[in-house]
This record gives sequence, structure tokens and C-alpha cells, in this order.
Amino acid sequence: MMQDLFTGGVLWLSQSFGFSRRRVVMDVLVWLKDAENDAQFDSEKILSLLNVNDPNRIEAEELLCHILAQSIDKPRAVRKWQGRIGRHTDWGATTVGQLSGRRGQYRNIEHSPTPDLETISALATRAVEWEAELDLVGGLIGVDKFQNRRKALSDSLEKLGSRVQYHPAPLTDSVLHKLDHIEGGTHLKSLIFQCDRYKDQPLDDDDAQILFDVCNKECADNTYYVFEIVSALAVVRCLSNLGWTVDRKEAASAFSVSSEKKKNIKVKYGFHLEKNGWKVSISKEAPELSDDTTRPSKVAMFGKNYDTNRSRIQPDIMMRFHGPDGNNFWIVGDAKYSSNEDGNYARTGFDAVMKYIVAYAPKIGLQVDQHSLNQNTIGQEKMPAALLFSSQNLQGGRNGGDTLRLVEGFDMRDIEAVWGDNENENETRLKPVIQRISTALKRE
Repeated sequence: MMQDLFTGGVLWLSQSFGFSRRRVVMDVLVWLKDAENDAQFDSEKILSLLNVNDPNRIEAEELLCHILAQSIDKPRAVRKWQGRIGRHTDWGATTVGQLSGRRGQYRNIEHSPTPDLETISALATRAVEWEAELDLVGGLIGVDKFQNRRKALSDSLEKLGSRVQYHPAPLTDSVLHKLDHIEGGTHLKSLIFQCDRYKDQPLDDDDAQILFDVCNKECADNTYYVFEIVSALAVVRCLSNLGWTVDRKEAASAFSVSSEKKKNIKVKYGFHLEKNGWKVSISKEAPELSDDTTRPSKVAMFGKNYDTNRSRIQPDIMMRFHGPDGNNFWIVGDAKYSSNEDGNYARTGFDAVMKYIVAYAPKIGLQVDQHSLNQNTIGQEKMPAALLFSSQNLQGGRNGGDTLRLVEGFDMRDIEAVWGDNENENETRLKPVIQRISTALKRE
């Protein structure tokens, strides 16, 4: 069942949202980047999905770094021996050449066009994309073979960032046309076409199966990550069923402006949807929070002490809602997978999400004191702070959706029903919970 939910989910994502093969693969593999060292991933299959060892790709990276190093302030002077007199002929060099045997040859000076800011930004964006792929793949397969390539791209971007304030930009037809007028640009364009020829296609059944095999290589730790992805996709599917559509502006670009010194672009991941002026991003990326010395170091609730330190806490799923008036709130998610059917993860999962809630309370919109949490509201409607997904049946832990609790619990029955042909509120508890959130946002 897990395999069907996973492959069906990623295929639906590609087909319904129009995501390319590469985009789906990267958005899925990034959930694995924080895997423990003992999690096992199939290096050959990962490399087949992204093909980062393609000779065309390696040559393109080298040429890309060379072009990024060019100045955009003034044309480059290129000296060539030609069989005609040019507009700018170096007569001194021509005379010396002819005396030394270059009869009928003229040393001409041509000014080669250099990339403008639009072109540089598009090429820098591609360099960021390739560096991110090498970083992710290298981390998953546990080898250092991409270190030199990553460093070359990173160094080129940092040097460029010290000279030019570039920005995220696509490789448009206009940019590709300009490459024909830049030294090495035509060859680079050809190499990029070769690299993109396969991965820009939609995900197919074989790709989905390979992706599942990568994430689930007969290893319990890996299955845990599969369940995280399946849970996140269930939320995306449920939102889609309720009329949320893909945020084309966000989905069209996998990049955003970076605050990192000398690097103007960073890669962003996740699933982005919108409805009625509201936007939601679903990813594994935890929000950045500034230190707050006024917060207590621990909060005592439900018979346990919860630490407010966020340094070692990474939620499985983060949902960020952004309103038209600048309203923001977050909901954390946790996915608990266990192969032991006799156990009950309800309490374990609850403890985990409470750690996330306490640690990220300022972003979630909760007021925290020593012994309580004041639940966030949208209008008159209380919002859940966390969604807990369990691979086991939650006995008494699922809510009917009439009221929204601080932590909402869902199990495999809810996830399976989201993908069913005859979804209704009696089959899944996820839909009414998401529906109440969606309805509250509409009223806001």
C-alpha cells in the first residue's frame, strides 16, 4: 500500500501540477537530505534519476564557470589571425607575423560581446541549480566525488556576487539567443539542451518506481522518509480537492533571493498552492527564528517538560500560510512510521509534535508561558498547531472535524481515503480539518 500511495502521489504531482521530472525528483529527494548516516540509498538509481555524471553536464559546468568569470562592464578584446584586413587591425603584430612567414595573414582585433545582467542572472541561476543537485546527490550517496565540481560552481558564484547583484532568472529564448553572441555561448547552449532533454519531461511510471526504490531500499529508516513524503502529498492532494491550485509563480521557479553574502540566489523546495488570495507552502524547511531571551527555556504541559531550544529540532512537515494582507501562520507536521503493528505511536507522536509546537510557537502564532499555550485563531476560528500522521491506527486519536484541536491526528485510513475515487468526510478525517482551515481563511 505504501508503494502505491507513493508512486501514485508523485505521478499525480507531475501530471496535475505540470512538474518536470527533475522538479519532482528534487522535491522528493530533498526530504531525505537529513537522513541518518545509517539510512541506505541506492547510488546508481539516484544518479540515473538526475544524471549528474553525464559528460555533457560536466563540460557544461566548466564552460559555465568560465563565462560567469567574464566582465559584464566592457567587451572583451579578442585577437585573431585572419586572411583579410579587419576594422581594427594590429599592424605591428601583422608586420612581425608576415616577416616570420604568415604571408597574407592579418592580426585583427575583435570586440566580443559580454553577457548582460539578464544573461548573467540566468546562467548564475543554472549554476545554483547544478550546485544544489551535486550537493544533494553527493550527500545521499555518501561520496566526495562531486566536491571539486561543487567548489568550482560555488567559487564562481561567490566571485560573481562580489561584482554583480544578480537575481533568480530563467533561461528564456531571449537569453539563449544572446548566448550565440558570447564566446563559448553557442556551445554552452548546446550542452544545456543535451542535459535538459530528458529531465524536463514529465515523470513516468518507471521514474516513479525508481524514486520509490531509492527512498525505500528495504530499510526501516528509509521507510520512515517515504511515509513523510506520502503524508505531505496527502495534504497537497486534499488542498487540491478543495479547490486550491498550484501557485504558478512559485512553482515556475525553484529559486529565491538569498541573504547569504556574495550569493544572491538560493534553492527553495516544496509544494506551493493558492486560493482566494492565500498562499500555502508545504516543505520540510523549518522557518528561521530570531533568539528571544524573554521565552522560558522549558514549558511544562501535559505532565512533561518541553524544551524551547530549536537547534536540534527539525519538523517533518512545515505548512506556511501567507495571506493577502501579509498575515502569516505556520502549522507543523510529524509523520510516525512503525513496522510493529502491535504498538501505538499516538503518545510518541504527540510528544514529538509538542516539541515542535513549543520550539516554533512564535511562527505558529502561539503565546507560550511556563504552563500553557494560547491557540492561534483566524477570525473566530482556532487553527491547529500541528498535524500528526501515524502509520498505525490511532485509537481515539482522530477528530471528526467539528472543532479544530491543538493537534489533529490522522492514520493510514485517512491518507488512503484522500486518494480514493469516492472521497467523503466519513472516509477521511483529513479533508474536514483542511476544509475548516480553508473556510476560515476565506472569511478572514
